Amino acid sequence: MKTRLVLILITGLLIFVPTARAIGMSPIYREIYFEPGMEETFHFIMIGERDSDLLVRPYASGSLENYTTVPDQSYLIPAGMGIGFAATLNLPEKLKPGMHMLHVGILEELPSGGGGGQGIVAKLGVESLVGVRVPYPAKYLEMKMKCPEADVGESVLFEVDVFNRGTKDLEDVSGFIEIFSHDHSVVERVDMNEGSLYLAARDNAHFTANWDTTGVQPGLYDGIVTINYDGNETSSKCRFRLGELNIDILDFSANETQQGGIAKFVAILQSTWNSEIPQVFNRIDIRDKDGKLVGSTSGETIRVGSWSEKKMTVYWDTEENDVGEYNALLTLEYEGKNSTKTTRFNIVSTFEWLSNLIMNNWQLIMITVLVLLIIYQAIKSKKPRKVRKISKQRKNQGKGSNEA
Repeated sequence: MKTRLVLILITGLLIFVPTARAIGMSPIYREIYFEPGMEETFHFIMIGERDSDLLVRPYASGSLENYTTVPDQSYLIPAGMGIGFAATLNLPEKLKPGMHMLHVGILEELPSGGGGGQGIVAKLGVESLVGVRVPYPAKYLEMKMKCPEADVGESVLFEVDVFNRGTKDLEDVSGFIEIFSHDHSVVERVDMNEGSLYLAARDNAHFTANWDTTGVQPGLYDGIVTINYDGNETSSKCRFRLGELNIDILDFSANETQQGGIAKFVAILQSTWNSEIPQVFNRIDIRDKDGKLVGSTSGETIRVGSWSEKKMTVYWDTEENDVGEYNALLTLEYEGKNSTKTTRFNIVSTFEWLSNLIMNNWQLIMITVLVLLIIYQAIKSKKPRKVRKISKQRKNQGKGSNEA
């Protein structure tokens, strides 16, 4: 029983599994306004496969399925050809305000006896959408906002489309946009260029606003558009990028490393962005003097705060690598962008490493030796005094005994 249930579920899922086969339908979408008792006929074209004939059957689904009639028959579409059919929508006297969707589609049918003994067979299917928009019984406005990205110093163009979805005309439609920084503070307010407009029922209009970004820091900003219409208002928000998200690698260096030891890479990063970059991935590729890749390493994924510096340390085991000069390429990857920087470093023999260590730190070594000598002399000078004092005490004790 469980096996049959699983097979049924899988079969249902495979009905719309994408395959190398293809079926098309046109048009994909259309939209109409509701009218009580309205009857509308929609014509569709079914496009079959290129290599074989296809047997399909139309259907309707969605919230308007019960008001829709499709042909109660199957169609054989010749290979690479298209044929048409029609669906009729008979709307009721009343529908709830808003958008109602009708799905009209076609589904492949298997010939009689087809698929028997062949296991699960995927069927082809495609749908077209019909939107029926029912106006709101009063004044009602909808809007769509577009937020483009721009470079610092350029003008940002905001575009807003407004739609009168109510049954009444709108006499006074105007708007403005407010720009907010990452800390939610208002940067600037800009009025729409078009001023106030009259908008009839079922009509639409296009608003624009320009924001001059001269002197504004790069980063992420929020734009909130507010449209006022006859004492009402509606708003929409979008996030946009000003300038270029970037991490500068201020410094990248590596220590001189003893052969077989651990090389230490240190990078100083600087964010030029006004909000935190939460995931910064890193990779270091090491090449010898001939350009041959001899190793790669990476450190932990890090966060870089807004406008802040960040120190990053990455280690690489030099085992099995010869003495010599190497080049290291650091690559940072973050939010689809990357930054790179190179540095040179040496792997040296143990003798050379010790020699260089002494040469580079001879002053510190000399000071350490002098301090140790001073401490040693101080300890040594105290011991004889202690012995003489003890000897004197014993001598006095001996003299006391003789007198007695």
